[in-house]
This record gives sequence, structure tokens and C-alpha cells, in this order.
Amino acid sequence: MPHRRILCIWFPRLGAERLLRLEQQMAEAPFAVVHDHAQRQVLWSLSPAANAMGLQRGQLLRDAQAMCPALRTRRRNLHAERRFLRTLGRWAGKFSPWVALEDPDSLMLDITGCAHLFGGEGALSDQIITECTAIGLSAQIGLADTKGAAWALAHYGKGSTAHDRSGDAIDQEARARPAHARPNATACPRICGHRAPGKRPTPIILPLLAAFIAPCASCLWPHCGSPRL
Repeated sequence: MPHRRILCIWFPRLGAERLLRLEQQMAEAPFAVVHDHAQRQVLWSLSPAANAMGLQRGQLLRDAQAMCPALRTRRRNLHAERRFLRTLGRWAGKFSPWVALEDPDSLMLDITGCAHLFGGEGALSDQIITECTAIGLSAQIGLADTKGAAWALAHYGKGSTAHDRSGDAIDQEARARPAHARPNATACPRICGHRAPGKRPTPIILPLLAAFIAPCASCLWPHCGSPRL
């Protein structure tokens, strides 16, 4: 049986680059997408030009405008970003039949048994980056044995794919959110209740009801038999 491999594609500038693709006249100007947070407007997604001016995600809009008077902004459209991510999910289906959305700006692909069709994991990752660049999107890749490790490598691993690294080494390479990578976790966080190899599956609901409740639709937990989107 092929070794399980999960690939995460993170689009760190998804909100800004979605709009820059539509308004290309702003491509060279400092640009940011803003949203409301705690009754204040903060920067959500920035263009490379805005980052070059020293602006950062989460910064207060008024502070950013003081640092960069030429900053151009648009309000965040959460629904439009979600639709765009779903479109990217359909595009990613060319690399794997198992693709899941990881809100707000990532995709998860189970590439087990697929990488050889593209010349190996390295060639597959390079092709994804090349195609994203061609359509004006920044992307970083994380590739590991588990979903949490792949997510953390994409977000904190400086874009390296780590083709020959096991997901067990993630603690030494990146800090992961508890919701995505818990070294001691043995159960799938969703309702299906699947457990890691060597652990007897223990549904988190009554066994009688478990037989009639559909499993999670997008679980990428290792050895989970649930259908994937």
C-alpha cells in the first residue's frame, strides 16, 4: 500500500491577488485588503509592494496609511474569496482526485499514488508553483505524511516541500496551530471518530447511532476511510 502523502497549497496573498487580477492597474502600487476586527479596520491581505513598504497583516489601517500615504485599499469580500478558493480547488483536481478546502486560504491534496504521474513529488510541487505564478498567485507548498504537518510546513516552513521528511519532524521545523497539528492526538477531530493505526476505532457517539450517521466529507486523517471532497 502506498505511503500516505498530503500536500498543502497556501495562498498567502489570496485576498489581495484576487483583486489585483481584476484591477491590474494597481499591480505596482501598494495595495491591501482590509476587514473589520474588534471594531477597527485592519490589514488582511497585502500586495508585495505593500509588504515592501513595511506594512504587515493585522496592522491597523490608520497606522498603515500614516506609514504609506499612497496605500490603496479595498474592503474584504469573504464570499468572493471563498468562491475563488473553490475555483482553485477545482483547478487542483488535475493533481489529485482528493482535494479539500482549508479556509481561509489553503487547499489540501491527498497525493498518495499520484506524484509519479508528474515525475515525482519535487516535479509536482514545481508545476503547482509555476502554474500559480503564471496566473498571478503567490503560493507556498507543504508536503508531509499528515494534514497538520503539511499545513504547518506550508505556512511556516519557508515554502520548502520537504520531500524526504516525515511529518513526525514537524515540531522541529515549524510551530503549528493546536487545531492543525497535535503530536499526541490519536483521533480524527471530526465526528467520524477514526483513530491512528494501532488504535481501535471508537466512535464518539453511541455505536447504534454511528451506523446511521454519514462520516465526515473532507477528513484527511491518516487511514480514515471517509469519502473526500
